[in-house]
Amino acid sequence: MIEKRIRSLLREAAEQKAPAAEIDLWPALQTHLPLRDRPFSRGIPMNQNARISRYRLALALTTALILAGIVFFTAPQTHAMAQTFLHFFTRSQSDALAAPTSIPLVWQDTTPSAPPLPTLTPTSVLPFESVCGPRQAAHCSVEQLRSMVKFPVQELGQMPQGISFVGGNGGPDLIVLTYANPDHSNLLVMFESPWTGSPQQTHWDVGASAAIETVKMKDSSGEYVKGSFGYSSGAATEQWDANAAVQTLRWTENGVFFTLQNVGDSLLTRADLVSLASALTDQSVSAQVNVPTVTAAPTDEPFDLHKAYPLTLAEAQKAAGFTLAQPAKLPEILSFLGAAYDADHQITRMIYPRAQSDMAGSTDSLSLAQERIPAKGAVCNLCSMVVGDKTMIDQYPAGTLVGDFQEVKIGSGSGQYTEGGWHGTNCCGWEWASDPYLKTLRWQKDGIAFELTYMGLDLNQQDLIRIAENVK
Repeated sequence: MIEKRIRSLLREAAEQKAPAAEIDLWPALQTHLPLRDRPFSRGIPMNQNARISRYRLALALTTALILAGIVFFTAPQTHAMAQTFLHFFTRSQSDALAAPTSIPLVWQDTTPSAPPLPTLTPTSVLPFESVCGPRQAAHCSVEQLRSMVKFPVQELGQMPQGISFVGGNGGPDLIVLTYANPDHSNLLVMFESPWTGSPQQTHWDVGASAAIETVKMKDSSGEYVKGSFGYSSGAATEQWDANAAVQTLRWTENGVFFTLQNVGDSLLTRADLVSLASALTDQSVSAQVNVPTVTAAPTDEPFDLHKAYPLTLAEAQKAAGFTLAQPAKLPEILSFLGAAYDADHQITRMIYPRAQSDMAGSTDSLSLAQERIPAKGAVCNLCSMVVGDKTMIDQYPAGTLVGDFQEVKIGSGSGQYTEGGWHGTNCCGWEWASDPYLKTLRWQKDGIAFELTYMGLDLNQQDLIRIAENVK
């Protein structure tokens, strides 16, 4: 259930089907996750606060990007027979899967002078995007999507309390409808595609110990599983977690293949999902007498790094009052975009996002922050990490208090490294969440305190140390 695995699955899907395979649905799901400001994700770098808190919950969603070709088993008798022997999940031989391998990074020297603020290369606009908006902020209604495909599109005929329709997108052979509560911490996502019955379409890995249950809907039967595979940084395998907050229901009906997935801190049960699946409709929900009209949650505008980091390096150096250090070597997937200066804390931060042409809509990025070490007794925001619990959060600058860290060697010196951040819970206040998606490295050199933060899974601990050793 990690982003590397998702990319691998997307690439496999792309090899099987086009042009629908060109539709990268992960960014759309990313944007529907909480983007709340601090204090929700205390300790995560500025302008990137809450992106990590629900990333792991949504990673399993995009494994449903299963693309289909033509409708199969359309005759009622054949369809009924297919229901008796087809299985919609793939049971693994164990509760561990080999972790996806990384593509080796290609490193390049960076110029000592500040590169110009680049213009990010826009991705090609697909037909669905021209109507539904960018993939990371899709806003099509169900009625619009129905007019754009050649198979019958169903929608939820009833809504769980507090859940409303967010938006839809997809392609000629795949429709994705997203529903969420107001803070997007509880997601319902429904995938629909023409039924082919091919192994590629029904393939969905679950653990050997997963409890796959056959369930009965109104007019068909399906299969239900709770749990998902999870991954820890550096691990050789992904482990099945039956207690993960992911519930998946899959079935076919009237020549269409459905996947309904609930992700997040949900009160929904298996029976609730089955009830929702049994009450699908091809009519507009808002036109039905017995279904309350629900106002869709507002769509967040795509996060604009240019606005968050508006300064050139020269402008940032003028604001900081000293010559800023820069990485002399970087992986070629990263490039300098801009800088920001926090006058209140006297911290300068430079951002190096992942190439947009490689991963449209991605928030993966490297951030380099630096601060002059103040006189003894004054607060140093970036100087060190301190291990503590949630009762100590307000005693330290953001990012200083962590759940755990390790001492690492950086050249002839040392530094501190951690993975994860603080996030809010519905019941118990702050909790430290160890997460390989967010990596932080701090060290000091020549009177400057540095912090490298990487959001993504392409760079590991050793990669960050290598960058730190080349910051000059």
